[in-house]
Amino acid sequence: MRAIRAACDVLINPTLGANTIPDPQRRVAIIPELARDSATRPDLAPVDLASINVDPWDPQTRRFLAEDLVYATSVAGLREIIGTIRAAGVLPQAVLWNIGSARLLEAFVEMGVLAAPVCAQAIVSDALLSTHQASVRGLTALLDFMPRARVFCTIGNGGGNLLPLVTAALERGAHVAIGLGDYAYPELGTPTNADLVREVARIARGCGRDLATPAEVRELLHIA
Repeated sequence: MRAIRAACDVLINPTLGANTIPDPQRRVAIIPELARDSATRPDLAPVDLASINVDPWDPQTRRFLAEDLVYATSVAGLREIIGTIRAAGVLPQAVLWNIGSARLLEAFVEMGVLAAPVCAQAIVSDALLSTHQASVRGLTALLDFMPRARVFCTIGNGGGNLLPLVTAALERGAHVAIGLGDYAYPELGTPTNADLVREVARIARGCGRDLATPAEVRELLHIA
């Protein structure tokens, strides 16, 4: 994180312990630790607003790659995680896996657990059956249940190619979260993350969408 900050001004959003760490405080413990030093304080931290089966499906072999993994996140645990992130001076990013996640996000906004403008990421996937399908239909169904509050929502594709959905996401007012951590993009050869960002930027300009600088994103999300 120090090396990233020394090289550029991108926003930093580390991961948390997921289904491997059931205790909410242990799951989020890295955030206040990082936040003690301004050089390593994250800008964002993700909070998965769902309890789901982790059910990767292989349509070629017609088999599940895992059948006994469950990602459990109670409402009380989520409130604890969000409170810890906010107390550390970091912005929570609500990660939405299905319509239930979007409805929970709206409840958290109404309760004041999360404040507008809300930072969210909506995940679609063909690899995980617990999520919405990675299609325009699946994406639209999820976005239809976004809270009425102002939501700065990016779209990601877990384990699949997001590029076919970029135009649909942009046309619906969403933003794009793309990277090799989700999918290797062999269709493009051996791209770098920078190559993927350039391709999304090209599509966005073709749709008439302006590109935001990191400083503009911080201003939009009220990140100091």
